[in-house]
Amino acid sequence: MLELEAQVAREFRLPEPPERVVTFVRHNEALLHRILGADRVARLSPAMYRFVLGRYGAFGFTLVPALDMVFERVDDLLLQMTSVGCQFLEATHRDFAMDAGVSASAVLRPISEGTAARIEAITRVNVEVPAFLRLVPRSILTAAGNAVIEAAMQGFADRIIPIVRDEMAATAR
Repeated sequence: MLELEAQVAREFRLPEPPERVVTFVRHNEALLHRILGADRVARLSPAMYRFVLGRYGAFGFTLVPALDMVFERVDDLLLQMTSVGCQFLEATHRDFAMDAGVSASAVLRPISEGTAARIEAITRVNVEVPAFLRLVPRSILTAAGNAVIEAAMQGFADRIIPIVRDEMAATAR
């Protein structure tokens, strides 16, 4: 197994008080659809969603992973999102196995202008290396895998912040 890991953290401000931010973000399926795309989000229960992470492929290999995520409100100023399952909606190579986990949190702090927020996420992926990649040195596979995961997480975090700001501003009008 190849063990990969990446972390991302972002700080930003919202012009609304923390209570409104929590109410707005929690169980807002339309917001999830806007962030990920309607075809990539499925509600499994009131606090659980399946996220299709995308379609990835190279060298004739295709993979479509999905994560089941649970959203929890820990207290008035802390929201958490934790993965509880990973599966493949499509995988072209049978000698490939993967398990992934995501743990994310949003810590909110009241400030005079509204809310200061800090989001942090850690993604861990354990991958059984497919036969056609076993000749590549593990250090190269690990470095490339970590870089891909980190880039995807940073892109996702950078996309979330303006969408949350725009959606909250639109509903405040």
